[in-house]
Parts: sequence; structure tokens; C-alpha cells
Amino acid sequence: MNSTKESKEDQQNSSKESGYLHSINPFEEYKFFADMTDRLSERRQHIHTIFEAILTALLGLAAFIAGNEGMAAGGQNSYLMVTSGLGIIICLIWWNLINNYKKLIKFRFKVLVEMEATFTNSVRMYTRENEFFSEEHPDEPFRFSITEQFMPIVFAGIFGLIILFALTH
Repeated sequence: MNSTKESKEDQQNSSKESGYLHSINPFEEYKFFADMTDRLSERRQHIHTIFEAILTALLGLAAFIAGNEGMAAGGQNSYLMVTSGLGIIICLIWWNLINNYKKLIKFRFKVLVEMEATFTNSVRMYTRENEFFSEEHPDEPFRFSITEQFMPIVFAGIFGLIILFALTH
């Protein structure tokens, strides 16, 4: 019996030392989730920039291959098709990541709005943003940038045109 009491005290002390609290302040939890959502949005933007850079470099490589007069025509076309095929695969991966981030961020905003409903005398910024954007686009609150979602499709289309060019020349 005594060892059980000591065991519970050890757990409580260990929990206090590690920073874990058994009762969570709802506003602190809200701030934590708002911060994590902001970081997730920053990470999404960083990934967007990385994919744009990779695909732009592949387009540069395709332009170099297409303009290389010293390369045999058959080899040139093969390299263009491989480079463009790789570009299309990367576009599909990017498009999938964008959609996954979209779902995750949409869920997090939904949770933040639910958390805001429990606060009294609060501005409820995420709720107000949701209402504002819902008026413009009632079918999709917390819209992702159309441009951001469209970019992988544009790049894939360009790579598709390069493949078509390589097949016809």
C-alpha cells in the first residue's frame, strides 16, 4: 500500500519535472494549436517553394537538352521524355501534398473555431475569418490559394507538351 502511494507521488513529481500538466488551461491549449497551425502553414509554403525550384530546374534542364545541337536527335528526345516524365511524377507528388496539407489545415481551423466557441468576450478571429470567406465562397471556407493548387497542373502541362514535342520530332 505504501509503495503504491510512493509510486503515485513519483509519477506526479516526474510529470511536473517533464512539464506535463494534468489539467490543461483551454486558452493555453488554443494558443498552442494556433501556433502549430501557423507553423504547418509555413511548412506548406516552404514545400511549395522547394517544388517550384525543383521543377523550374527540370524545365531548365529540358531547355538545355532541347537546345543542345551536339546531341543526337534520338538521344535528345529520349532525354527530354525522361526529364519531362520525372517532372510529371514530381508534379503528382506535389499536388498530392498540397491536397493533404489542405485537408489537415482545414481540420485544424475547424478545431480552432470549435475551441473559440468556448471563450467568452473573445474576438474569435478564426470564426470571423471563416464567416468572411464563407460569404465569398460558401462551398469552401478556409480556401487554399487557387494558384497554389493550380501550379502543379501548369507544370505537368508544360512537361506534357515537352513530351509531345519530343514524340513528334
